[in-house]
Amino acid sequence: NTRLKSNSVIDSEMDLQMAVMLLSQQDPKILAYASSYIQHECFQADSAKTEIYRLGAIPHLISLLGIKNDNVQQSVCGALRNAVYKNTTNKLEVKKYGGIKQILQLLQETRDPETQKQITGLLWNLSSCENLKEDLINVALPVLTESVIIPYASEEHGNKTTDYEIFYNATGCLRNLSSAGETSRQLMRNSHGLIDSLMSHVQSCIDGNQADEKSVENCVCILHNLSYHLDSEVPTAFSHITENENMKSQNKATKKSSVGCFSPGPDQFDESELYNMPLPQEDDNPKGVSNLSHSKAIKMYTALIGKSKSDATLEACAGALQNLTASNKMSSYLMSSKIVDKEKALPQVSKLLSSSNPEIQKTAVSLLSNISRHNSLQSQLASQTLPDLARLLPGEGSSSKTSDDTIASACNIMRNLIPRNTSMAKTILQGSTLRNLMNLSKSSAHPSAGKAACLFLYEMWAQKELQSFFKKEGFGKKNFVNDLTSAAIRLTSQNSGSFRSKKFF
Repeated sequence: NTRLKSNSVIDSEMDLQMAVMLLSQQDPKILAYASSYIQHECFQADSAKTEIYRLGAIPHLISLLGIKNDNVQQSVCGALRNAVYKNTTNKLEVKKYGGIKQILQLLQETRDPETQKQITGLLWNLSSCENLKEDLINVALPVLTESVIIPYASEEHGNKTTDYEIFYNATGCLRNLSSAGETSRQLMRNSHGLIDSLMSHVQSCIDGNQADEKSVENCVCILHNLSYHLDSEVPTAFSHITENENMKSQNKATKKSSVGCFSPGPDQFDESELYNMPLPQEDDNPKGVSNLSHSKAIKMYTALIGKSKSDATLEACAGALQNLTASNKMSSYLMSSKIVDKEKALPQVSKLLSSSNPEIQKTAVSLLSNISRHNSLQSQLASQTLPDLARLLPGEGSSSKTSDDTIASACNIMRNLIPRNTSMAKTILQGSTLRNLMNLSKSSAHPSAGKAACLFLYEMWAQKELQSFFKKEGFGKKNFVNDLTSAAIRLTSQNSGSFRSKKFF
């Protein structure tokens, strides 16, 4: 073995090759020093990550995790954390040498907050690798839930003993894992205490006027992902609805509100038969997956939409509500009713349409599209959302970033709502809106929206009470019923129009 030089000589001659060589020493001070150097260099330059892989540093660092010294463990975890950041090769190297198991064992054993921060940050970085998600969901999920998530959420707000950064990192890791597919969603839904803790933390932040605390975004994105396909993947989440004897037999098709817009499916029901029936009772103290479809979840999401300034949080909340209203079943109607009637959240959702973020606009429009299928909610929807929907239509010289699909969805919602509120329609359609629709119907830049505009124009002329209004505005039948609009009517599909939030966070 080469005799170790003095610290002053090491300082002057230190490079990555020497640092990796020093990882074989026994002195904890030298080990911490060498690991810290690697940590710093990997933070400074991506080339250092490639170099330490070439030098075989990853297995050396992993072997040092078992040394019972806080400084060594902290610096080793920090070195690994930086080494794997945006570097798939090093992430897979950690797995290859059994690093994931040792990292999690250390997280359960150490009481040093700085080491815990580095470990959870390392796990967050590892969780962005698709090839590691299956391993992490199986072994890291229970450890993070039991060691970090539940303890942090169970402590009183403002009196936390668990470091906030540790919780933030852990939720960041779980946010990545929640987007890994159905198996991962199911494992997370079944993880004891996870959903309860996430919702408890978010609600605590809302109550404390901290809607934009950075961990809230992670928590809501996890909950949004877990709500995807909830009705089909976890039917028991809606057991308070499906087990209600009065509602079990309602399996008829929802009436269509307009030609070719929303077609009934075999699992739909006749909502008019629910008017005089009692709503199913909810559990006052839901646990686990039952939280995802509970009224308190809808209340939480709508509260955040009204309070948060974070685009990711707003999109996740709207996306979760979108998922809960997406099915053709009774659950969609009841979820929609809670949003509209109980939480009176349409104004907050409608405000999202004016967002400069196209993804938020798209998600909000899809949510409103789901709600608009329900006849009993259409009058309120028309009075509270039509003005904002009309503003999504591109005008002359418009440089709007709103996507073609979002504009098309907005047109379809307006088609569905106009017959329900012709007096509001006259207010909305006067001025430039009609002209914008007609221009849109001829637009090659917006093929989907152009088709939707054609259908909208054709069907509006069928509203006898609007024809005199149109004529006063200077338009005649040929502006509404022409070759373009007639062709669109002939070609329109009859598929159902429900939307789920398929984007994972």
